[in-house]
Amino acid sequence: MPLTRFAFLFRKFHQKTATPEEVAEFQRLAAMDEHAAELQQLLEEAWAEADTMPVFTETESEALLERVLVAGREAQEGRVLREDAERSKGRVVEMAPVVRWPRIVAAAVVLAGLGIGVWWWGHSGARSTMPVAVSKAAAAPVPGGNKAVLILANGSAVTLDSTKNGLVAMQGASNVVKVAGGQLAYARSGTAGAASGGKGTTAGDAPDADGAATVLYNTIRTPRGGQYEVTLPDGSRVWLNAATSLRFPTAFAGADRTVELSGEAYFEVARAKDQPFKVKVGGMTVDVLGTHFDVMAYDDEESFRTTLLSGAVRVSGGKASRVLRPGQEASLSLDDRGMTEAEADTDQAVAWKNGLFQFESAGLKEVMRQVARWYDVDVHYEGTVERHFSGYIARSASLADVLHQLERAGKTSFTLEGRTVTVKPK
Repeated sequence: MPLTRFAFLFRKFHQKTATPEEVAEFQRLAAMDEHAAELQQLLEEAWAEADTMPVFTETESEALLERVLVAGREAQEGRVLREDAERSKGRVVEMAPVVRWPRIVAAAVVLAGLGIGVWWWGHSGARSTMPVAVSKAAAAPVPGGNKAVLILANGSAVTLDSTKNGLVAMQGASNVVKVAGGQLAYARSGTAGAASGGKGTTAGDAPDADGAATVLYNTIRTPRGGQYEVTLPDGSRVWLNAATSLRFPTAFAGADRTVELSGEAYFEVARAKDQPFKVKVGGMTVDVLGTHFDVMAYDDEESFRTTLLSGAVRVSGGKASRVLRPGQEASLSLDDRGMTEAEADTDQAVAWKNGLFQFESAGLKEVMRQVARWYDVDVHYEGTVERHFSGYIARSASLADVLHQLERAGKTSFTLEGRTVTVKPK
């Protein structure tokens, strides 16, 4: 392409020969919409030279990465994922966009270590070789999708991903309805569920010894490689990540609304001042009135974490208790080190819900635990691999592409054989 002033500055920035004045000029021009198409072409050319690409500082990497994502969004109708302003009291959080370019994957990873970031772009085009060794003996693992099993009050199981939309079951006074888009909803009989048609399993409320109705409980479980959304009987919405279980009553009739969670879920709780909402997770309890928050509670992680996006929650565990404000998180250690409170990266906490892996100085094993859950694979380590990663990868990418991205970013080797990923240092 012609050597325009912008291309000249890009090259100097790329080669780390730009003066401070030229860096400032380049960043100013890169922020202009009129240079979006040219920036895309320059990035493609940079990809072709990726094997000899020099390192950038982390600050330079992240600044240009942000512009790449924004430019891709504007040029290719990428999605900017936002919190709904009305439901979050006007607080709008703009998430990293998921951009689908024809020749540049809408994800980038920055390897953070010792103050140096290696910046590169994944490529969905015609590179002839993939450095990740892949066995052809079995079908390659694919990204996860809307998969879940619903356990009804009588113990019967309904596989939701293979069940047709419409009425799934009648549970006491609630109709359980599967709607389009991988969602499950509970509605009082005679409302939306009753009108949906279809045949379902009926479970009536059985009176106990005092004549009161017995509370019925359902459980929705996502497998590894699955996710699902459910609207609870009170109108609260819950998004379940992979390998997650949520147990809840089919009607909230008591003094509070208590659900039990293992795994990870994002909650948008319907307000009910006289009936607080509670999430029980092992030895931790989250008390809520009406808010948006994420709870990560996998048994193979080092701690359980609650991240608050709006509203207010109280997190209790052991002898500790914390009241969080928006933008904070509380972590309860699983090895009796107590509870800590810190400022949160809310974008990172809910990235999974918005179709992204997002990391900030995350260790390789933490990254691979998320990969294993989403692609339903086992991970085996040979030797000691100490690497930390920051950046973005689309969860829609193939497993081979994700491993390729990580391999390019760090001195790490990945081998995929069947449903087992072997990791070892290069």
